[in-house]
Amino acid sequence: MWLRAATFSSGFAIITVVSFADGGYFRESWGWTTLALSSLVWIVLLLRDKIVLGWHDLAGLTLLASFVAWVGLSAVWSPAPEDSLQEGERGLIYVAAFLAFVVLVDHARVREHLAGIATAATLVAAYSLGGRLLGDKPITDDPVQGTRLIEPLGYANALGIVAALGLLISLGLAAHARSRKRRALWLMPSIVLVPTFVWTESRGGSFALVVGLGVLAVAERRRFSNALPGSRGMHRAIGATLAAAVVCVVVVAAFRTDRPLGPRVDYWSAAWSQWEENAWLGAGAGTFARYWQHEEAPVAVRDAHSLYLETFAELGPVGLVLLLGALAIPLLAALNARDHPLTGTGVSAYTAYLVHAGLDWDWEMPAVTLVGILCAVGLLAAGRQRANEITIGSRGRRALAVTALAIAGFALAATLAG
Repeated sequence: MWLRAATFSSGFAIITVVSFADGGYFRESWGWTTLALSSLVWIVLLLRDKIVLGWHDLAGLTLLASFVAWVGLSAVWSPAPEDSLQEGERGLIYVAAFLAFVVLVDHARVREHLAGIATAATLVAAYSLGGRLLGDKPITDDPVQGTRLIEPLGYANALGIVAALGLLISLGLAAHARSRKRRALWLMPSIVLVPTFVWTESRGGSFALVVGLGVLAVAERRRFSNALPGSRGMHRAIGATLAAAVVCVVVVAAFRTDRPLGPRVDYWSAAWSQWEENAWLGAGAGTFARYWQHEEAPVAVRDAHSLYLETFAELGPVGLVLLLGALAIPLLAALNARDHPLTGTGVSAYTAYLVHAGLDWDWEMPAVTLVGILCAVGLLAAGRQRANEITIGSRGRRALAVTALAIAGFALAATLAG
């Protein structure tokens, strides 16, 4: 029982707390976030009698850690070594999160894990929407984001994708609920998530949500067609919610038709030019902002609004291969999890995150990327099978404990140095 509660509450707590800390965007929150996640690793190692991991878990952890190490190493050739080291410091959050939840979430607890993510996203959206509908303060017109919903993350597109991911997971949980009451319960978050998403007017989020809904619909098509007569009414309700979400995407698109991609194409072109000038190693992590300034652009931006192009520009082919490998491993694990009822749910949300990461600066907003990583961990846990499982013995536990200690040590050193 404690494991079920821990699985739900851990994901819920980390996403909620980081979201309300300005999405974890500012450096002040990085150290304590990494330390908290490292502590979770030690707690799980102490309390769990048996820890089972798969080859995909270890491969994903190795690739992600290698990518973050490459980010830090780029300070050697970077014209702004302090910026590169800070990028590595942020990356420690993701390595710690991956490690913590890989050892926490097992094959039988994927449902509780995804439920914690969806509940956190709903709470964040409820806070934002409630502040707009029930707040006594006048609506302010932000000079950049207008009247779009932005809090508590401080960025409309980040809030939009969090709401979209929460919606996808909620719909998946509703489709696979074990009773009518639970199905109805998991449809209720859409009352909050859908209007929150619409009010963010997120173009990138709209595209990511469409892709996620498409993946979810394909994954669940057999379930809907084979539904028992007594449950078809509820499945129609789920289908109606899916249709409503699509309508909302259309509404958002109608709001933001001036330029479908906004100025992103300009950022991507600059990132490509930056890579051409530094083709082998890249210019160094965190240097896109400096390069953009040299372009004499009218608008100051810090990121290329695409995780993949910015990684290519700043870290070269090696960095991009390590990143893509780390991100692809959960999808490969999902191939082994086709019989798990919630695989489609996890794939839909994770795919939506990957799409949005290619359209915005999600990597620099830990609250968003933590949701993506936790979705990835759900797929890894669902894909564990006896053929590829490894029971972690005493030596393995010590290795994991030392790894968590090293991550915490680097984070603490970076915090003190900063």
